[in-house]
Amino acid sequence: MDSLCAMAPSSQNMAPDTQLRVENSQSLALSSHCHEVVVVGGGLTGLVTAFMLRQKGVDVAVVERENRIGGQIHTYHEGDFTFESGPSTSALSHPEVAELFELLDKSTLLKARKEAHARWIWYKRNFVEMPHGLWSGLTTPLVTLYDKFRLLAEPFRQRGVNPDETVGEISRRRLGNSYFRNFVDPFVSGVYAEIPTNWSLVLRCPNCMP
Repeated sequence: MDSLCAMAPSSQNMAPDTQLRVENSQSLALSSHCHEVVVVGGGLTGLVTAFMLRQKGVDVAVVERENRIGGQIHTYHEGDFTFESGPSTSALSHPEVAELFELLDKSTLLKARKEAHARWIWYKRNFVEMPHGLWSGLTTPLVTLYDKFRLLAEPFRQRGVNPDETVGEISRRRLGNSYFRNFVDPFVSGVYAEIPTNWSLVLRCPNCMP
């Protein structure tokens, strides 16, 4: 495997629990140290890729243009409040995720509290709880009256024929704009860190064509 010369900034960051060298690409200068692999991007995918390579003994460095790592995952503090952007929880439904958690430091994992079962959407300058039953679904202000009536005809709508239709387009076509705006968009961006209008459902689920 050919070696790649890493870029050395004026200061360096170390990704916690991985011993990975993370370089800031905005203040780079060529270094005499070379790596077998250089991963471009210090987001979740880049960090996991570099971490798994390190587990196999590969000499790897991560190059990130921002002055922090994490990509779309970011914690903001404003006054006494803490806000999370991007995904903040994970499910162990895939063996690869469970394997990753086994390799990471267990002390960094937090179990969701009972209150976390409630999901809230910031809507018209207020937090509104997402509906979790028939009555709350009928009375929620998150869905327009038009889309509530429109939902009754959803089982009778024709299947899509566009193989490149995105999750955003599908949800608008079958459910309505308010469902897309207040349910699908927050869910896809919060859980998968994806933009639903760019996210092809067929690529993620080849057997799905709603």
